[in-house]
Amino acid sequence: GVDCVLIDTAGRQETNKNLLRELEKIARVSKPDLKLYLDEALAGNALIERVSTFKSVIGVDGVILSKMDLDVKGGGVISVYRATGVPVLYFGTGQAYGDLTPFKADEVMRRVFG
Repeated sequence: GVDCVLIDTAGRQETNKNLLRELEKIARVSKPDLKLYLDEALAGNALIERVSTFKSVIGVDGVILSKMDLDVKGGGVISVYRATGVPVLYFGTGQAYGDLTPFKADEVMRRVFG
């Protein structure tokens, strides 16, 4: 009877093999309809590695990037999609659920290219 389950890796690295095995088992057993990866937009190149790792282990259907209000241009969004093929679905610009805004390509292009 549960519609949504959130799993927080509590800042553990994507290289933590035990964490990855646990997540793989959870995904295999629960067969979720949708798997989203959430990280900070400020993570830079590490973001690509993290999304790629989680995608290869459990599959990732989309990305939510927090702290977009602190990322001056937002180029990480383009890099994540280009390198992993996983779409960015939402941006977080604050602490509340209402601070999540849907991804808009034209807005990101304007920020990156002025």
